[in-house]
Amino acid sequence: MIDLCEIKYCDRPFEIKKDYADWLKERRDIFRENVRTNKTLHLTMITPFGLAKGKYESCVQGCVTAADLFQ
Repeated sequence: MIDLCEIKYCDRPFEIKKDYADWLKERRDIFRENVRTNKTLHLTMITPFGLAKGKYESCVQGCVTAADLFQ
């Protein structure tokens, strides 16, 4: 398994919208093609306040917050 991390700063929970979800999936596919791996790829967001609940939050498999980093 490979975690592909995307880091975003926002002063509130980060909301993933359709165009951004599509962009993340495209980047994942580009990574898979260039690295030529069959491993499972997980999208992981690193953001200070986590993810906002929404229709596209399920496009990422993990989330790391500032609190997680400084425990």
